[in-house]
Amino acid sequence: MRGGWVENGTVLIKLTRQHFAFYRGYLEGVDLRALASRYLEKMTADEVESIDLRIVQSRVKWGRDQLLVTARRAGKPRIARLVAIEPERLIVQYSKPVPTLEQFRAEPDPYEMFSEAELIELFQ
Repeated sequence: MRGGWVENGTVLIKLTRQHFAFYRGYLEGVDLRALASRYLEKMTADEVESIDLRIVQSRVKWGRDQLLVTARRAGKPRIARLVAIEPERLIVQYSKPVPTLEQFRAEPDPYEMFSEAELIELFQ
């Protein structure tokens, strides 16, 4: 292979800023068509709309594989493990905010019949 190495069946090439920017955009949730038009090839607006997203997704997988091989070759197992995590698992799921005691009181005790200790017990 000219200008590349083979490791575990993956041909490793020199990664550029463009590769990292493309993958970062993917992780940040940027539209794949926008990423393709910006980082993969120079395209007209009509070409961007007609691009096959399977091709772009395969480029995402390819970039991820390249990052994995690079991290392993550099002796960075922690980075390799981080890159190996499916991006969908990195999405943060926020829970509902915890109400204050006064906000909580409005639902189970609108007429303020419970003592504060009883209300705290219900709240917990």
